[in-house]
This record gives sequence, C-alpha cells and structure tokens, in this order.
Amino acid sequence: MKKVILTITIMVFATITSIAQEVNTPGKNRNKGVKYKNSIRTTPLSILGGEIGVSYERVLKPKISLNSLLAFNYNEYDLNSKVSMDEYRVFLETEIRYYLSRHKNAPDGWFTSGGGLANYSYFIYTGPPLLQDRDFNILQIGGVIKMGYQWIFKRGFTIGSSGGVDYLTSVSNIKGADGLGYRLEFSIGYSW
Repeated sequence: MKKVILTITIMVFATITSIAQEVNTPGKNRNKGVKYKNSIRTTPLSILGGEIGVSYERVLKPKISLNSLLAFNYNEYDLNSKVSMDEYRVFLETEIRYYLSRHKNAPDGWFTSGGGLANYSYFIYTGPPLLQDRDFNILQIGGVIKMGYQWIFKRGFTIGSSGGVDYLTSVSNIKGADGLGYRLEFSIGYSW
C-alpha cells in the first residue's frame, strides 16, 4: 500500500510541475488551426516481447478523450526437457484521458488518465505420458492510472509516451494472480 501511495504522489507532483513548465511561444505551434479527433497507434516495443497491440483514441471534448487498447500475446515456455507451457493472452484497456496543456487540445500534449482493464490468459501445460496435460484460464480485472505526453507532427504523425501503475485482481478460481504492476508505454501512429 505504501508503494501505491508513493507512486500516486510522484505522479501528482510530476503533473503539477509539467503544467508549470509549459511555454507558449507565438508562431511555434506546429499544428495551428488543425483539429485532430481520432488517433490510431501501435506499441512497437511490445512486439519484441511477442505482443501485438493497437490503440484508438477519440476526442470527446477539447481537453478530454477516450482511449482503448487491445493487445494479443503468445508465449511458449520450456520448463524443463519434458514439460512445456503455452500462454495465449488477450488484454483490453479503456481509459479517459484529460489533457493538461493550456495551449493545446486533445490529443496533443501532457495528459493524465484513469480507467479499467481486463486480462484473459489461457495456459496449456504439456508433460510426460504419466502426467496429465492440463489447461486453465485466468480472468483478471482492474484499474490503471497513467501520465504521459503525446506529440502530433505535421500530416498527423503521432508519437506517445506514458507511464503509470495498474492493479489486477483475479475473478477466476485460480488465486495468486492479483497484484500491482508498473506501466511504461511507447506508441507511434497516425492522427486525423
């Protein structure tokens, strides 16, 4: 619990200092007059870990947007020479983003967000003939709090970076899958 309070305190402090450091330079607004309402992005660094994720963001109000992420993952583990495990995972996250920049509108600039998430994992254990093959499911739900920055360049090219914390709890009959996790995301995409 102490880690959660410390992390939230650091995020609030970082948000306040980021607003204080914002500078509006006349004539330097790279997207002056352009209003983006939609953004689609992928997380290229997650691909190195075997995960494919796509997120879509829709602006609801000038400073508020709805962001959804859908990710798929497959991992194969060799536990020893006779036992292996395959994991199939689907991850869904939906969050409301509030953009903090005074001189920019969503989806460009500093943001904080909070929302819900769900994680479904399907495991298949394969063992020697004397042991029975097993498969089981884990369904987890939880919440997420993040802070980040998103850049939109000319012609809609978009880069985003964010970090935060999440908490997942198992709603399956398998216990021990609960816990606090840390998030660090990098995304690239297109806004229109």
